[in-house]
Amino acid sequence: MSQNEPGRDWFAPPPGQPDTEPVAPPRPVRRPQPPRPRPRRTFPDQRVWPPAPPVESVEGATQPFPALPDTRPLPPRAPGPVGGVAEPPPRRPRTLLMGVAAAVALVLAAGAPTVDAYLFYKGGQPSDIVHTVAAGKEKTFEHVSWQASIETMKAPQPTPPGRQWVKIVVTRKGVDATGIRLTGRPELELRDRAGRAWAVEITEDDVAIDDAVVGKPYTYTANAVVPEGVAGEVELRLRPDTTYRSDTPTDQLLAVPTDPAEQEKAKHKDVLVFRR
Repeated sequence: MSQNEPGRDWFAPPPGQPDTEPVAPPRPVRRPQPPRPRPRRTFPDQRVWPPAPPVESVEGATQPFPALPDTRPLPPRAPGPVGGVAEPPPRRPRTLLMGVAAAVALVLAAGAPTVDAYLFYKGGQPSDIVHTVAAGKEKTFEHVSWQASIETMKAPQPTPPGRQWVKIVVTRKGVDATGIRLTGRPELELRDRAGRAWAVEITEDDVAIDDAVVGKPYTYTANAVVPEGVAGEVELRLRPDTTYRSDTPTDQLLAVPTDPAEQEKAKHKDVLVFRR
């Protein structure tokens, strides 16, 4: 400060400067703006559950698999069409298919009467050769004499009501050296007057095989269950085995007979019916 200048306060502004600072213009008032909606993030479709199997990296392979050459011969190629135009394959004839369809329709249309006729045929057994045996009598057939008896018995186990147990005893005697060797078990069956049949089960027998005696009786004991109403009228049908011999060598048991008479015996058509 020079001596010629008038004295001034220390905090006074220098000459030429206004005593007061200029007032800043007022700031504009900013009004609150409503919040802008945030854009929604979209995600591509991806598998959530079950988790996808891990993708094996190709770089993780340590050794490439060698390609195996195909050694199979190529199928022969059909000769190409003449002129470059392919001909349509020939149509399969429908005659055979129509014939099969007609046969199936015929079977379906006539199925019931055909089955009924077959069951009637099997039930009547028209091809059987029946040999009737009077009640209490015996019948000699093909070197063997046969006799049978039928009687009711007490049920050995619980049985449904209306059923009756029946005991059958069949006696056989070989009338000669051939008869004592025909030791094959006979087939037994019970039938009533209407042709209904019931199975018969052989439970025991004392038929000798090696030391059989000519003329000695041997027995088969069998059981069956029939309705009570027919227990007193059912008759035994016995189909004897006239081909098996106990002295036949093992290697010839399955041999097919060549004699026409033996071939007829092998059909087992003969049936002995024991009357009541």
